[in-house]
Amino acid sequence: MKRAHGRKAAPPVFAGAALGILLAGVGLVGLAGSPLWAQPGEDAAKALPVYSAVGLEAASVEFWPWEALEQARAAPEGDPGLTEAAPGEAFTAEFVNSLLGAGYLDPGLDALNGTALCLSGKNLSCFYLEGLAFDCLPMRTTGDPTQDPSLMPLLADLSLGYRQNRLALTLNLRAADGYDSLPEGWADDALQTVTEELLYLVNLSNDDRHGHLFEYMQNLLYSVPLLDDTPILASQAQLLWQMTGQQQLSTAMFGLSGRLRDAQWASLYRYSKFGFQKPDAPVEPLYDHQPLWADPMPGPEALPGILAGAGIDLQLIPLKDQLLLLFGWDTGSLGVYYDPVLGCFSGFGYQ
Repeated sequence: MKRAHGRKAAPPVFAGAALGILLAGVGLVGLAGSPLWAQPGEDAAKALPVYSAVGLEAASVEFWPWEALEQARAAPEGDPGLTEAAPGEAFTAEFVNSLLGAGYLDPGLDALNGTALCLSGKNLSCFYLEGLAFDCLPMRTTGDPTQDPSLMPLLADLSLGYRQNRLALTLNLRAADGYDSLPEGWADDALQTVTEELLYLVNLSNDDRHGHLFEYMQNLLYSVPLLDDTPILASQAQLLWQMTGQQQLSTAMFGLSGRLRDAQWASLYRYSKFGFQKPDAPVEPLYDHQPLWADPMPGPEALPGILAGAGIDLQLIPLKDQLLLLFGWDTGSLGVYYDPVLGCFSGFGYQ
C-alpha cells in the first residue's frame, strides 16, 4: 500500500448547506403543517439525535468513519495512518455486491473501481471505497408506472469501520449527474414524498403508491445481517467482522425490525376502528401491510405518537442534495437516504 497524501481534501459527504434539521427526535418538528427549518450552527446542534448517531458541525452531517477520514485528510502533515490501495486490495467484490444488494441494487460487479483507502489509528480501523462507478436500474416497485426503466450511471461511496470494536457501515448512492439542475424547492417535495412513505411504512396509509420505503426497509433489514463473510482483505479486520461485526449488525437490525413491527401493530390497534386482523408471526422483518379501516384516515400528526410508543426517534435531515431519514433506538442508529434525482431511496448508514 502507498500513503494517501497530497490529495485534495474531499468535501463533506453529507453537507447540509443552509437547510439544517427538519425534524428532531420524536417531536418531528414540521411534519404536520409548515416545516420549521432550523438554521445551521447552534440551532441545528440542538437537533442532534439523542443517541449522537451523527456528528453535526455547522450544517455538515456525517457518519463517524467519514468524519474521521475528513480529519485525517485535513491533518497539516498528513495522517500516517491513512493509506491508499487498489480497490481490489481493500474490499472484495463479493462483499460490495452483497452490500449493494442490501441497498436494492444488483449490478453484478466482477471487478471494483474507484479509490480505496484505509485509515488506522488508536482504537480505530476504517476502510473506504469512493467513486465506485457502475450502471444499474434504480429501485422500482410493483406499483410503479415504468416497469422497464433504462440503466443509469451511478456512483457509490462505502465505508466499513470499527472504533473501540464498535461497527459502522455506510453506503451512499448517487446519480452520476443531475444535481445542479434540481429545482429550488426540491427539499420540500422530498419531505412530502418521504412523509407519505413513512405513513405507509408504519401502516398509517393505504396508498400503495408510497410503498417504496416499506419494500426498501424490508429488503435492508433482511439482507444486512446476511452480508458476505469476507468484506475486506486485511486479516485483523476480517476477524473483527466475523467475530463481532456481523453479530452487531444482526442484533441491531433485529431490534429495529421489532420496533417497526410494534409501530405497525400500534397503528392498526389505535386507528383501524372498523376491524383489523392481528398480524401473524412475521416471516420477514416487517408485517405485511394491512388495510387501515379508518374514517378519517390519520395524517402525519399521528406519526410522533406511533414512533415514540415503539421506542424510535426519527429525524429527517435535508442534506445538500439528498434527504436523510435517521432512525434511532436504544442500541443503534440507521440512516436511509432519499435521492431526488433518482427518485428513490438510495443508500444507508449504520453506527
